[in-house]
Amino acid sequence: LVGLLDLIRKLLPFMEDMKEKIAIEDNLLHELFFTCLFPVTSADEESFREGNEPPSDPQKCKTKESRTAAYKLLTYLCKGSIRCISYLLNDCLMPLTKEIKVHKSWTYTPARDAKSVHGYLGIENLGCICYMLAPIQQFFMVPTFRYGVLSADDKIEPTNADKPHEIDDNILHQLQNMFGFLEKSERMDYNPKEFCFAFKDLDGNPTNTALQQDAEEFLNMAFDRIENLLKPTPQKYLLQSVFAGKTCNQLICQGCGNVKRRYEDMYNLSVGVKHLNTLYQSLDKFISPDTISDYQCDKCQKKVDVVKRTCISELPNVLIIHLQRIIFNFDILGNEKINSRLAFPNSLNLEPFTEEGLEARDKKKKKEQSNKKEETENEENETPEEEDQWHGKGQAYYEYKLVGVVVHIGTADAGHYYSYINTNRGEPIEESEEYLRTEKDKWLEFNDSTVKLFNFKNLENECFGGVSESSEDFGFGFRSNAENIKNAYMLVYERKLKMPIKVVVSEEEAKEPEHTIVTIQKLELQEEENESKEKKGDSPEKEEKKATSSTLECDDTALSRVEEKTYYFDPEKNEYYKKVPFYSNKKQIKPTISKKVWEDNNMFLFERQIYSEEFFNFVLDVMKKVQSTIEDPTTGALIKSNHPDIFTNIVRIGSKMVLDVLSRAFYNSAINPISRILLKLYENSEESCQEFLDLVMENNGRDILTILLKCQDKDVRRAVGDIVYVVIKKMMIKEKDYLFKEDYEEHHGKVETVYHSKSIRFLMLLFSNINYECSQCWTKFEQFFVLIKNVCKCQGEEMVEFLMQKSTISLLLDFYLGNLSPLYEHGEKRYPMGSKFTNPSFSPLIELVSYLIRHVQPHENMIPPTKLGTKPFNMSETDRKCFFDTDFHTKTLKEGYAQEDVAAMICHFSYENERFSREISSILLVGFNESDYSEIKPYYSVLKPFLGLKDSIQFKRAEWLLGYTSPTHKMLRKSAESQDSKAGLAYIDSVKEDVFNYLSPLCFNTQNESLLHLLWKYRKRYESSTIQCLKYLFEIMLQDDVIFDYIACSGPPTYCYKRYTDWVSSFAQSYAEESKRWASAWGKDREESATQCLKLLAEFEEKLKIKEEQGVTVPYNYIIGSPIKQNIIRSEENSTIMIDIVEVVTEIYPNKPTGNDNEGIPKNYFIEKFNKKNKKRMQTGGGVGIRVDLPQARNVGVGNLPMRRKVSDSNDGNYEEDEDIKNIAIHNDNDLNEGTNPEIFIEPSQKPEQEPEIISPQVPPVEAEELPKEEEIKPEIYPTIFKIEALNSGKVSLKVEIILKPSDANPPNFYIPYSPILCEIPPLTKKTILMLTKKDLGREWGEYFFTWKFKPVKMKKYQFLDNDISDMRREYEYKVHDNYFNNDAGKRVCYILREIF
Repeated sequence: LVGLLDLIRKLLPFMEDMKEKIAIEDNLLHELFFTCLFPVTSADEESFREGNEPPSDPQKCKTKESRTAAYKLLTYLCKGSIRCISYLLNDCLMPLTKEIKVHKSWTYTPARDAKSVHGYLGIENLGCICYMLAPIQQFFMVPTFRYGVLSADDKIEPTNADKPHEIDDNILHQLQNMFGFLEKSERMDYNPKEFCFAFKDLDGNPTNTALQQDAEEFLNMAFDRIENLLKPTPQKYLLQSVFAGKTCNQLICQGCGNVKRRYEDMYNLSVGVKHLNTLYQSLDKFISPDTISDYQCDKCQKKVDVVKRTCISELPNVLIIHLQRIIFNFDILGNEKINSRLAFPNSLNLEPFTEEGLEARDKKKKKEQSNKKEETENEENETPEEEDQWHGKGQAYYEYKLVGVVVHIGTADAGHYYSYINTNRGEPIEESEEYLRTEKDKWLEFNDSTVKLFNFKNLENECFGGVSESSEDFGFGFRSNAENIKNAYMLVYERKLKMPIKVVVSEEEAKEPEHTIVTIQKLELQEEENESKEKKGDSPEKEEKKATSSTLECDDTALSRVEEKTYYFDPEKNEYYKKVPFYSNKKQIKPTISKKVWEDNNMFLFERQIYSEEFFNFVLDVMKKVQSTIEDPTTGALIKSNHPDIFTNIVRIGSKMVLDVLSRAFYNSAINPISRILLKLYENSEESCQEFLDLVMENNGRDILTILLKCQDKDVRRAVGDIVYVVIKKMMIKEKDYLFKEDYEEHHGKVETVYHSKSIRFLMLLFSNINYECSQCWTKFEQFFVLIKNVCKCQGEEMVEFLMQKSTISLLLDFYLGNLSPLYEHGEKRYPMGSKFTNPSFSPLIELVSYLIRHVQPHENMIPPTKLGTKPFNMSETDRKCFFDTDFHTKTLKEGYAQEDVAAMICHFSYENERFSREISSILLVGFNESDYSEIKPYYSVLKPFLGLKDSIQFKRAEWLLGYTSPTHKMLRKSAESQDSKAGLAYIDSVKEDVFNYLSPLCFNTQNESLLHLLWKYRKRYESSTIQCLKYLFEIMLQDDVIFDYIACSGPPTYCYKRYTDWVSSFAQSYAEESKRWASAWGKDREESATQCLKLLAEFEEKLKIKEEQGVTVPYNYIIGSPIKQNIIRSEENSTIMIDIVEVVTEIYPNKPTGNDNEGIPKNYFIEKFNKKNKKRMQTGGGVGIRVDLPQARNVGVGNLPMRRKVSDSNDGNYEEDEDIKNIAIHNDNDLNEGTNPEIFIEPSQKPEQEPEIISPQVPPVEAEELPKEEEIKPEIYPTIFKIEALNSGKVSLKVEIILKPSDANPPNFYIPYSPILCEIPPLTKKTILMLTKKDLGREWGEYFFTWKFKPVKMKKYQFLDNDISDMRREYEYKVHDNYFNNDAGKRVCYILREIF
């Protein structure tokens, strides 16, 4: 066929003038499409009743190759032929697309869902119904039961006969449907949802597919219900004939030997597992007797001991053995599973466990107890024992073959069931010994939808239980013996000799002349007579003795005991029945079920042809041919007027393929080229856009919303979103005259808005779906918000005005924030979005919010540079409430959505807005301090435009985020009221110690630090993060001169450098050299980052050199030495607080850094300082001892001096004790630890009873090196330090705020922070609030404004912030009370200091 199709395609180029005649008039095109590819088939129920079932695959092209050849031929016929294209579209593809139904699942692949190669179907697990599926597969694989159920006709109409959309609530009908599909379907599995609906629980509710249950409980319940439903059918005794046996409960009197029997039906045999090793042991325990004392015997008429036991009276044809692995444990009052090993045989002999077998052994035991003479006489008169060992029933009656195993894996509370089944089922050759060798048959594993081959050799490992083979050997004789939680739960054995089954017949059939009717009462009388003769010893034993064992077996086989013309009548039940061979049930299925399966197979085969890459490529080729036909060769535009029918049909076919087929298909690579053609078609046809929108709005856009929110393929969601956007955009242009017109109508007491425009109606439909359902699809809703964003940007400021009126910003942000939203109401149900592994993509939502925000004018008469449009829009109260919520900006910056739009949105409202800018700066600082390397980028993407925003508060933003330079210092305790501060060389013991901090006014009462301080402090701990941050920082500096000057004027972290940025070069070079050691992509990335950083640094230094030549930047050109004296410039005192403005005169040295040292510091400066301090402490022998490490290679300062541990970099600093410490009490010994800020309590009237003995280390002095002969460096004396100190003499902590402002007339000669300086001072404590250094030693201090205020701080007790946080946190509450203030201190007082030094 492939050759013929290819041959025609090769010959057609030679007959171009006859191509249309061959295709249309000679029906080649019709034959190809409707015979080879998509034949039209139909069948009625009568054809199935008569046995004339039509074929399921009538198409001629059945393989991929043949169908591809046919598609190519069709495409060639349409090339350049309007008639062929029109015929193919109108008469072939349009009717075909109408037959296509939308599949319910995503990524659908029919070829993957075809029946297994083994010829059997699985059953889909709808949740936790494996306990139901595994036994049903075992039932189905019993042919007699399967065909008996399928042929059963209960004459009952389905419960949904009048309501086809409902489900037939009849278990028998649903079981027949299931067996019919399992028998004849071409799919991979069967969906049992209708069976689960019909199979009700004890409360009458459909099966809960999410609830796990026990397989044995389902087995008993199913048999009970199926048996009741089969009663009105000829298969009334089907279950009894196949699965039912009988057990006998015996009470045997030990006095007279009387036996009392009670018989019960048995559909499965439940045996124990605990403390047992084999199935035979379990069966022995099942029949093991129990002794009952003082039992009133009916025959003896006295109380005697009796033996109670249970045995098997009648054996079933198919025996189901339930292994009691899940039992109730009374110790734990719950179920537990026994995973111990229990072996079971491939063939089973049940004769020892039957009633006749036990009675025969009892007789033998009695004979052994009699005297030998009687025993000898009896033996001479009796037939040899081995001839009667099968009790006249034959060996095959007791022999069973293993045909199925239901396996349970898991625990007693949670697990999974599946089945292993022997597929060699049917009428056996019962005389053959090979029948019992089940290991030679084909076994399959039925695990829900999966059917695969099972190697019978693995049965022991998979089903016996015990210790798992995967247990680990740890060596040295130790082994982890893990229990195997995978073991057999139910066993299915099939008897070699099958008993006939009973089939109920009508009275007319039974009374036909050639039939013989036997009444049940005559048979029972005959059996009773034989039993009485047997008890008296008059039974016809001679005839039995003459019969050989082979004769007995032959006479008692299923076939030999069935007489076709013998019928039976049961007068008690008033029914006639006959006995038929076990395998006599025919493969008969109800016509209604056969028709349903046939239609489903046809639909499945049709879907296999539709959901294929060959068909998708064929449609794409046809669309390309149409595009080339209707396209204007000069402009490339598609002209509908040339062929309107072809244009309309190709749009409909393409839309159908995208929305209903490609969106659901797994192999959908053709969706992008098809959607691109569709976009072009829709852009050139308003009528097609109108038709598309009408079709979408018929069901309120559910089809589009389902694809956008639930489709798993991102390309599909993007393609559908683009198509809808083009349609809506085109319709908005058409509806521009009434686009935003709306009316109000009342429905059910509610006023609803009615929009005249369908495009606006669709847009509001999209907004209305931003709800709980949308949040459940958080992994896929990105394209949904992309569509909303694109539509909202269509009509410019008119659309913005409309959206502002609808409070769109608050709608979007309320959804985005979830439970953090300020509009969230307690008890409101909201679905959490995101997980610890991934976050939803909110970028398009944030982009739309940013677009709307930038149309708002934040201030009157102030237009930010980020403003969009010309109209000044205002936000509603709810919009403002959501936008200015701190959680919104924290979440957005942390998660990094739409970074450029977020930056523009923040800068838009930060423009000339100090309060908002301060809040954003605080969020950025928290992010810089708490984020790791992978999370830092979003903060820097906002930092660049945020710091570069040109307004009056730009310098404040730089100060908040980068920090201002302040000398590192610590307090010296001299007395309660007098304390000095160390700074500069007096503070450090090595030139490499920090001498300057970079303080942010926003870090009050927090652990956060400024950006400059973070980079220096953690440069070695987080190298990669530091390099990335430096790159961002240099980019910002090179972009903005203000930030460049700010950082260039910042002080050096140590005296090894002249300015802040000097340490970057050596650090980046060291980082690059280290990166070269890593021969991997990661090492290359590190080296590339370092190279980029060095390149930016070079650009920075080049620009810095130019500015230094222009005199713009002034580096720190002096070193602060030891303090000489301090002068109090101004002092303000109150009853509780005193503020001092102090000038400190110090020694200064020239600043000559080299990168590792500083040549401006005297060579032996630190050695002399160390010896002086050590000598002083050795002389006094008191105070607090200072630990001094001996010189080591890792801790060496200048001149081989041991370098001291680094202390805290905070502004408060650590305190170093001096001589007058007698009246100072330390609140906590730990206050002297490194990095702490102790609180000082002044108690002048109290002294400790006995001062603790303090052992000072006896450190020998370090010999100073000889000074070189060159001139000795002598310090100069200058006032260099400006500081503000505060003393709190009260008993309440005070919060002090200091504000400094420069004077325009005589600007100050030191850096003045632009922001208020906050400080909390504990009771009875003196603190340095602010310390600054002079810029130019040759100038005076200059003029400035000074403002201060304070208020007491009251701290609450520890309390929990919320229920989700288990740790305790401290909350502070600031309250101002009138009695804390007097008239002087309560007012804001400004001072102008014109002191000239």
